[in-house]
Amino acid sequence: MICLFNLPFMAYLSVSSYIYEGMFGVEPVAYSLILATTLMVGTVVMMLINRLTGNIVKRRIIGLYLVLGGFSGIATLLVGDTAWYVFFVCFSVCVAVNITIRPWGMGILMAGHDGDSGAVSSLINFMFFLIGCIGMVLSTLPWKDYVFGLAVLICISSVLYALLWTVFKTGRMELKGLDGTSSEVSERR
Repeated sequence: MICLFNLPFMAYLSVSSYIYEGMFGVEPVAYSLILATTLMVGTVVMMLINRLTGNIVKRRIIGLYLVLGGFSGIATLLVGDTAWYVFFVCFSVCVAVNITIRPWGMGILMAGHDGDSGAVSSLINFMFFLIGCIGMVLSTLPWKDYVFGLAVLICISSVLYALLWTVFKTGRMELKGLDGTSSEVSERR
């Protein structure tokens, strides 16, 4: 689940120059600044989410990521192709989810596997990049345009995230670190 939003993120990295420069007519230097700003906005939103949800049980934050991811996909689908700055705002939400969910999920998974941290970290990073590479390939399919393709990939990631969470919940699976708060995890370190 924590790797799913890397699919549209890596797709974005592979086609964003075509979107900003080719579709919206942004100059190359401006594109570079937009790309850097997208990552900075994602990082700032990550810090904000972590600060606001620090004492909330991690299990409850799962819905927040789903809502934000779904919002990003639908907004990008509906209005993402109107102007570069609209696309920037719509997609920045997906970037923020991707940047935020990875350390959040890593903390949960690492808490459940004491002594196996190297193996767990390797598996998570492998999945993270595998799913990202799939996103890069999918981004080059013959979509109506790249913005539409990215919107579809965000929506697919959101739906898969919701389905996997539903399977996890109905299967009554336990994860050691899921019922703690972010503050408790920080205190244990």
